[in-house]
Amino acid sequence: MSKNDQILKTVPGPTPNNSFKDKGASENSHGGKRKGAGRKPSAIKTVVKRVPSILVPMIDKMTENMMQTLANSAVIKSPNVPLDAMIPANDDTDMSVLMSLAKVPAGLPAYNDGQSEEINLNDYLVGRQSDTFVVRCGGYSMLDAGIDKDDLLIIDRSVEPKHFDIVMADLGSEFTIKRLHKFKDGRLELHSENEADPHPNFSFKDGDHMMVVGVVMHVIKSLR
Repeated sequence: MSKNDQILKTVPGPTPNNSFKDKGASENSHGGKRKGAGRKPSAIKTVVKRVPSILVPMIDKMTENMMQTLANSAVIKSPNVPLDAMIPANDDTDMSVLMSLAKVPAGLPAYNDGQSEEINLNDYLVGRQSDTFVVRCGGYSMLDAGIDKDDLLIIDRSVEPKHFDIVMADLGSEFTIKRLHKFKDGRLELHSENEADPHPNFSFKDGDHMMVVGVVMHVIKSLR
C-alpha cells in the first residue's frame, strides 16, 4: 500500500485516571452546584491513527454516531478505574458456607431444624467477573449509607446506573463514591450521606455529562 493510500485520522481514545479519593468537605472547599462540571463530548481525548483512506468514510460515520450518542446521554460509562483497584481471583475455588433460612435477630441459629442451605460467596458477590472490581473506601462521605472508611466496595461496571444507586463516579481528576439522584427535569446530582459531617454534593446540568465507572453492588466490612 502506497503513502497515498493512507491518511492520518483523529479518533477518540481513553484518558488515563490515576487517583481514587473520597474527598470530604474538610479537605477542600469545592463541590455543590458547579457551572460546567463534568466532561462534555468535545472534551474527549483524541489520538492520531494512520488508516487506509478507504476506511475514512466508515470511521467518520462511526465517530458521528458515537458523538451523537454522547450528546443524547446524561450518564456515560467511564473507561477508567483506580490503579489500586482489586479484581476477583480467576480460579475455580468453591467458597460455600452454610446459610440459615430462618431469620434471627442475633446469635447463631440451631441447624438441627433442617432449615439451612449452602451459599456460594463467589456467585453471591460477583455477578460478571470480567466487569467486577473491588476498591477500599477512602473516606466517610457515605457513612449514613452504611459505608465506612476502609470498607471493601464491590463494583460492577456492567450494571446500568439508575436513580438512587450508589455509584463510583469519575470526576476527571479523581474518583468518588456517591448516591446518584436523577430528577424529572433531567438534572443529575451526586449526593454524599453523612449528616454529622456534611460533604460536598455535585450537580450536573446544561449539557454536562456524568462519567460513571460502575455501580456499588456490595459492601464488605470487617468487624474486628
